[in-house]
Amino acid sequence: MRKKIFAALLTAVLLAGCSSENDEPEARQTPSPTPDPARHISNYTYVPSFFTDMWKSRQFVSQVKARWKEISPRIMSEFWPEAKRYAICAAEAMGRNAERWPIDKDYQTEIDRMEKWLQLRTAFMDQLVANYPAGN
Repeated sequence: MRKKIFAALLTAVLLAGCSSENDEPEARQTPSPTPDPARHISNYTYVPSFFTDMWKSRQFVSQVKARWKEISPRIMSEFWPEAKRYAICAAEAMGRNAERWPIDKDYQTEIDRMEKWLQLRTAFMDQLVANYPAGN
């Protein structure tokens, strides 16, 4: 159960802040002057106190840092290749989808942009997690 909660929290932190008026991935990566997962950049302003309280815990922060150090290198070496395999398997369906609902975006271009965004986001999270204070 704890691993599921941790995975959900880590996913939320990793994927938060990805909406922007500007369509470029770099624009989505603008960190706040003092990066803080409890006050992450977002249009969503309410942060439950249990979430901010967790980041005050030395044990929680230590576990997040250890887990992030373990999985961060795997994001681009294991997880991303798996996502690309799914895209390859879905290539025919994506082609049919594009014919049925034409938009001026190319799936391969979007996949490439997603890969670049994920690389930037992982680097940002590496820095954020490494520099986060230890807690109380």
